[in-house]
Amino acid sequence: MSIYKIPISQKIPDLSTYTHKTIVIVNIASQCGFNQQLTELNQLLDPELNTVVIAFPCSQFHQHDATIDDNTQWCQTQFDAQYIIENEINVNGKSAHPLFIYLNHHAPGILGKRIGWNFTKFIIHPNEQHIKRFAPYDSVEKMTQYIKHTIK
Repeated sequence: MSIYKIPISQKIPDLSTYTHKTIVIVNIASQCGFNQQLTELNQLLDPELNTVVIAFPCSQFHQHDATIDDNTQWCQTQFDAQYIIENEINVNGKSAHPLFIYLNHHAPGILGKRIGWNFTKFIIHPNEQHIKRFAPYDSVEKMTQYIKHTIK
């Protein structure tokens, strides 16, 4: 199955409208020490990079405030997020969202086919030529440089 056909949500039925873009997928959490990246992720929206950024709140690591009623509003108000904030999902285990099952399978990390922490990031090259995983501590600047040097 193609990543572009995986059902996402009511907000974004699937990724098919983004086949010619670089897609950045990240699992986020409101109380994580890496949440400054919520602002930094806006840098990836530079038109020169031809990217779309989609963030998925996740409380599997017990660092996301489950009482937040509207994750999009929270991210926009607190961090000026200009990218897509999806619904809260799970990234590991039997209840993992199919997108993250796919990403973990095609771009395993240090823990193999599971995500170890919040702010694990994936870059999907246009037309799914390649999927690259970035660790939570990897900076948005590092990702920007990667995109500039490998996708163009």
